[in-house]
Amino acid sequence: MTETNTSRRARILLSALVVILGAYWAGARYGPRQPSKVEALPRSAATDAQRDAPLSTDESINVRIYRQASAAVANILTKATEYDFFMDPVPVEGAGSGFVIDSRGYILTNFHVVQEAQSIEVVLGDQSSTWRNSSAPTSVTTSP
Repeated sequence: MTETNTSRRARILLSALVVILGAYWAGARYGPRQPSKVEALPRSAATDAQRDAPLSTDESINVRIYRQASAAVANILTKATEYDFFMDPVPVEGAGSGFVIDSRGYILTNFHVVQEAQSIEVVLGDQSSTWRNSSAPTSVTTSP
């Protein structure tokens, strides 16, 4: 009787393991994906004035400084390929931010934003300029 119970338990555990691994594989392969396009909404002077009306003096100063600096903010979108448990390629998208630090267009961001990226897209905060690179970054400078 104990051998029969042991083999029955082993079959049940093996069946459960197969179902769990099958569900994991199906979820990884056919599950939800990241959005394909991310963009900011355009600003208009009329809506800015309406929003700024109830602000205090200090708040309006902060908002003005933000609006002046926001054109230098860069939205950085990355794409890479990872492999799931069954070695199937899974596209992975990431996002981060940085800012333009000089007139040559250098952008300062954290290394983890571009680490292992296979393609990079940079969109400036005012949506005026987009830069795409379909290969890994050619140079990354780090500081201690």
